[in-house]
Amino acid sequence: MVPTPRLAELIDLADRRDWRLALVGDPMQFSAVGRSGMFGHLVDTIGAVELDRVHRFDASWERDASLRLRRGDTDVVALYDHHDRLHGGTGRRMAKATVAAWRRATESGETAAMMAPTRAGVDVLNELAQHERITAGEIDLRSRSVRVGTSRAFAGDLVATRRNDRTLLTDRARMVRNRDHWTVETVHDDGGLTVAGRTGRVALPADYVAAHVELAYAETSHATQGRTVDRSFLFLDGPTGTSGIYVPLTRGRASNEAFVVLNDERSAAEVVAEAVARTWIDQPATAIRLDRPARPAGDSGGASGHRPTPAVLAARAPLHERELRALVARAAAHRAAATRLSWRLRDHDQVLADLAERRKELHYQIRHARARLAEATRTLAERDRPLHRRHHRAEITTAKREVGSLPRWIDDLERELDELPGDIEAARRAREQTVRLGRAMRRGEPERVEQVLDDDARARGIAAADQPTPLLVAHLGPAPEEPTARERWVTAAGRISQHRTLWPVADDALVGPPPIDDRPERSVTYYAATKAIADLDRTMGVDRRSIDRPGPGLSL
Repeated sequence: MVPTPRLAELIDLADRRDWRLALVGDPMQFSAVGRSGMFGHLVDTIGAVELDRVHRFDASWERDASLRLRRGDTDVVALYDHHDRLHGGTGRRMAKATVAAWRRATESGETAAMMAPTRAGVDVLNELAQHERITAGEIDLRSRSVRVGTSRAFAGDLVATRRNDRTLLTDRARMVRNRDHWTVETVHDDGGLTVAGRTGRVALPADYVAAHVELAYAETSHATQGRTVDRSFLFLDGPTGTSGIYVPLTRGRASNEAFVVLNDERSAAEVVAEAVARTWIDQPATAIRLDRPARPAGDSGGASGHRPTPAVLAARAPLHERELRALVARAAAHRAAATRLSWRLRDHDQVLADLAERRKELHYQIRHARARLAEATRTLAERDRPLHRRHHRAEITTAKREVGSLPRWIDDLERELDELPGDIEAARRAREQTVRLGRAMRRGEPERVEQVLDDDARARGIAAADQPTPLLVAHLGPAPEEPTARERWVTAAGRISQHRTLWPVADDALVGPPPIDDRPERSVTYYAATKAIADLDRTMGVDRRSIDRPGPGLSL
């Protein structure tokens, strides 16, 4: 998880000190925040010593399944479903089910981790987990509290520190670190906290608490990488990729479960399988850069927005395999970025929907709490009197507890309700920013890369039309004379040439079977070729599904 700029600093330091730098990790797990992917690139290009035995899991089936999950094998999802590890339902129901499973595990003395791919999902889990502990009497609402992130922390709450600070030392002389977990012992008047953890006890000042402390019953999937617990629970409330399933479903020794939010007719297994098939791994510029040679004078190359004439395209040599491969890799990266952006928009929409739902819940909770307070006050007025107390002790005890705790709870709910419009506005602004980013991403280099690929396909197609190979004639027929059909034929032949240049294909096949590996670049050329063939078939009136090997009779 080392960002590429930081890795460069480490390598420079090692060079200057004559040290050896050992990189240890898993390139298929989450990468660093910011530009990264160099570790995986080094593994691919240089090689590495690899561990080949899995020791973590109690169940033997899960050892092999975890490796298949790591490879992005979507078929293994059915195995997790068979062992009742996948659950599906509405967002609220799945969040409650996640917390209930976590609660059962912790109450039985097991270690457990709750996680979600989105920050909004983590906040929901933290709120529900805290409420469970309040209901059980483990946290006293009448005690002092302090704002941490989007929640409030009381004595007894589990929190995490989110920033390294060498000036904050525990009573065992250990520094406060990012992602350390602590139990709140004391909430101070000034907003500071005294917390205790595995490295000792420390007093956190109010400014550090306000900026760098949050509830830690649940964390993002990214934050749990490297942890080992008895049971792991993933609340899948938003889009993710292979690592977003692989990491959470491999943290637990005894079990790993996913609670999937379903927004359509898909099952939990289908949603998880789609995520497993999605590769969101950063690639360094070294892996995808392309040093393209300068084009001859007068050749726009498609970059200026003017398509070269057929004569220019016919005279232009097809791109070298290295150039074509790099261009396709860039196109795949751009398309993956566009996919991530669309998922991010869905995430924004879900956050806005959750905030709207939360506003309704707050109004309901405030009304309900006020009604309970009024009822408790009435009970005390009627029962807490001589000659009456003796027969109503339990009611009076409950009423006194609620009269003591409910006003503070109502104040917290009203405060959160007052802050909610600001959160909604911030979520709307974040969505608008993502929309603007999407518009910007569709312009510039993505357009230029697609244009160069189009031009290369046309150049290859024009050359093929002049001298068609027996394979093309056997499958597509001779190049037609009718302009529209000929254009479709040229495009199909060019896209087929691009695909066959980059990937191994049987001699008697056009493009071979659909890609089943995890290389998005292969999908770029395969689906471009199959789409072009389908367009040609429609123009020619051919139903290729019913024909094994179309012949020359298909041409005009």
